[in-house]
Amino acid sequence: MRERTIECATEAGLPVEEGAWHVDELRDVEALLLTNAARGIELAVSVDGRALPEPPELALALADAVAARREADGIPLGGPDATA
Repeated sequence: MRERTIECATEAGLPVEEGAWHVDELRDVEALLLTNAARGIELAVSVDGRALPEPPELALALADAVAARREADGIPLGGPDATA
């Protein structure tokens, strides 16, 4: 899921930053996307109890593009070995 998200973001010209951050470093983000093989891609709605602003349209479009790519690749949530 992470690789698929990075590919879609790169194709859309969006910056991607991977890493481990302290919560203080995330307080002023415009959008925060979380990826996980079991849950797919999700937009974070808060950081340390502080609500994030409504995500930009590009973040929503990226989440949709990643979900579409996953479906096109025939990979269910949970990874290639998951059952429907």
